Amino acid sequence: MSRKWALFLLFGLSQSLTVVHAAQLALVDAVEAEVYESPDAKSSVVGVVKKGEYIAASNLPTLGFYKVRLPNKAIGWVSAEILVLNPQPPEGASTEQNQTAQTLMAAPELESESIEKKGLERDRSEADQVVRIRALYSLGFLNWSDFTTVTGFESPTSIQAAAMNLEFFIFKSFSLILRGEWMFGGVEAIDESNNTYSFSLSSLPVYGGLGFTIGKEREFSLGFGALAGLGLNTQFSSVANTQSAPNETSFTSAPLAFLVNLHLTYFFSQNWGFVGEAGYRILSTGAVAASTTGNGSGIFSGPLTINYGGLFFSLGIGLRF
Repeated sequence: MSRKWALFLLFGLSQSLTVVHAAQLALVDAVEAEVYESPDAKSSVVGVVKKGEYIAASNLPTLGFYKVRLPNKAIGWVSAEILVLNPQPPEGASTEQNQTAQTLMAAPELESESIEKKGLERDRSEADQVVRIRALYSLGFLNWSDFTTVTGFESPTSIQAAAMNLEFFIFKSFSLILRGEWMFGGVEAIDESNNTYSFSLSSLPVYGGLGFTIGKEREFSLGFGALAGLGLNTQFSSVANTQSAPNETSFTSAPLAFLVNLHLTYFFSQNWGFVGEAGYRILSTGAVAASTTGNGSGIFSGPLTINYGGLFFSLGIGLRF
């Protein structure tokens, strides 16, 4: 008895597998609908079907589309919303209609494709086609307490930056980001003896990191980035204007740099957009000894910790292709 049941179950399984992979007859229930090259309304159009036409459809939909065979044997994809599956032949159906239906069903089967596999292929295809470049100007706000301790002057409160951001989408909304910045600023101060000093701030940070974007193909997109790198040629220099030459003292280092940002882009055309950005930058050295020491360097009581980190806000223009 158990052997009979086993044979029966194997027969039933083989029949169910045949059903799963067989094509099914479908009737077009739309005035006119486009047939696409892939299960994506953005893909190329390979044909058109009209109301009342019979076509062969795959057993399962993929991303809301059925793989279909047209009467001319062309293969494509149509929206699941416009098909009536396994329709009953209408009364008075013509011999030609019946023959078309039989021919479609007699042709080799149509296998539906894995939704996950097809979705992954589409996401990768879209990712390969999307690169973004952003050119930005930013203003950062500094909180450099060590400056006051070492020099006795009020610390600079802001630093400017020009940035270039290059973004490669590797999977759907995730991207690799490369970013370079040129940071610059300056301030003047006068001591109690009316000696004037010009302070200059500069750094060339380079970063790499990951990004995530919502709506990358839409008019508005919102993105987040987390980056790490080096603050190359991070420099602070002081020129004692009222002292004789050599009158410049400078401190130079290349500390680790970290940056997180949130950016909103409005695309006013297919490729070009305006960008707004807000973020936080960490760029701080350890205690750095002066690399050059000129007259008037007495305002520095010892090594200086350079801190160009803090909140920043940017405006710029973006390009996608």
